Amino acid sequence: MKQQKLSAWKPTLTCGSLSLLFLFMASLYIPIGAVLVYYNYQINEMEIFYSDSKKCIFNSELSSNLSACDKMFSGGVSTGCVCSVQFELPYQFRGSVFMYYVLTNFYQNHRKYIKSYDPMQLVGKNPDKESCSPFVKDPKTHKIYAPCGAIANSMFNDTFQLLYHPDLGDPMQIPIMRDNIAWDTDRKYKYKNPKSWKDTTKPAFWTQPVTSLDPNNSKNNGYQNEPLIVWMRTAAFPTFKKFYGRIKRLSGDLFNEGLPAGLYTLVVNYNYPTKVFDGSKRVFLTTSSWVGAKNFFTGIAYIIMGIICLVTIIFFKIITHFYDKRFR
Repeated sequence: MKQQKLSAWKPTLTCGSLSLLFLFMASLYIPIGAVLVYYNYQINEMEIFYSDSKKCIFNSELSSNLSACDKMFSGGVSTGCVCSVQFELPYQFRGSVFMYYVLTNFYQNHRKYIKSYDPMQLVGKNPDKESCSPFVKDPKTHKIYAPCGAIANSMFNDTFQLLYHPDLGDPMQIPIMRDNIAWDTDRKYKYKNPKSWKDTTKPAFWTQPVTSLDPNNSKNNGYQNEPLIVWMRTAAFPTFKKFYGRIKRLSGDLFNEGLPAGLYTLVVNYNYPTKVFDGSKRVFLTTSSWVGAKNFFTGIAYIIMGIICLVTIIFFKIITHFYDKRFR
């Protein structure tokens, strides 16, 4: 092959030809970045902090502050703790509105924590007791936890109600849908219910068995419960948000076009303790667009790359004008 003399085309790179290339790249990057930034500005977001006794007002005399509710895990969680936070949307959240819960200082990326679950049990087969350590079975009844392991045992169990206060009339409860919130691949292939729940019991820190997680939807129970599936997909960072649900939109309904501007109340069934890991909790409301969730990084990166290309063109022009015409 080295002896053959094949005809070939070899480009001659000059400042002029490179300037045209960088000009093409700049004309491509900057408009793409501007479009991404524009549509990200159309996405509305709001965070509601509720793990603060000054913000979350308790409705019951059973607990006068968060410290009474926010107990360490001790074979169960506190009950009767309900608090509410009022907030105002300054403008309408148009389109589909999604609700997330946010935890801080919770390390789901710990090696022992990540390994403490059994994928075979979650597809309806006999569990591997060693993989679920240290949460394998109930020490009293000797029944296997369903599901077993540390990940499932620490599942987030606060629940929320969202109320809208119209100018006239009583508060309106906004329906929140909690199905179709997990990945399709997880629902279809990674989680299946067993034929029988015999000789199983609820995890140590759960208030109800896995077969009763969703009393309103019988198909959303067992290992195929979607809030459980969302929780089992561990987060990479100690501060993370997970999908809780989405606002139900009905034709002709007040919330068909999203959430109108006005006064709202978030009612929290406060069950999940955070003092044990020195964390905090909040609810995150957001809309979306065709670019997905709000993320300015990609759009700004495109714009910066386009500006760098323009600066490079100017640099080439200075070289060819002041130094040597051979570079043209």
